[in-house]
Amino acid sequence: MHLAALSSYKCYNLFMKQILCYGDSNTWGNGAFSQGRIAFEKQWPNILQKHLGADYRVIQEGLPGRVAGNLQRYKTFYNGRDVFRAIFLSSAPVDAIVIALGTNDCQRRYNRTAEQIVHDILWYADEISELQNKNENIKPEVLFIAPPNFRSSKDYFNANEATRAAVINFLKKASHNFIFIEDLELTDDGVHFSDRDHQRVAGLVANKFAKL
Repeated sequence: MHLAALSSYKCYNLFMKQILCYGDSNTWGNGAFSQGRIAFEKQWPNILQKHLGADYRVIQEGLPGRVAGNLQRYKTFYNGRDVFRAIFLSSAPVDAIVIALGTNDCQRRYNRTAEQIVHDILWYADEISELQNKNENIKPEVLFIAPPNFRSSKDYFNANEATRAAVINFLKKASHNFIFIEDLELTDDGVHFSDRDHQRVAGLVANKFAKL
């Protein structure tokens, strides 16, 4: 790279704001019934990148099946808390973080109470504060997307809607920045976002950051 171009590149990146989107299959961009990934440009973190423009870099860190807590004994890479520190530090410096977790925790197989799920979701705010000194002393803005509505089914996504509703009630009393979505038009599997939903979620996140 030409020296002048390299200097310009470094200067440009010096002022670029980085946003880490840490979530589950909807952040990853799962299609209906886990049939692969939808097109890159239709995934909400990448739509968010278009909304924010070249002064921002959106880091997409979603994983299908990821839970907010540490619920997996054998496939621990699904545990959001277990791997968050490494992902945060590998992405640093980070100016803002979107945490979009908690939906998978509502599955009946995990047998979690609403209080336990809320504790795991809010853990991230405390952990991010602890990591500030490893983030060039930047304290990132933290935005949570509360577990959105889903349709439970025994054959595909067997989850407890009453637990999710209780989680939402707890989170509405928390002193953090939240986005609450209750009327998503989901794909046929009842849990993954449709193309329209991805557009909507990206818009909600962009609007929230504009207000922050």
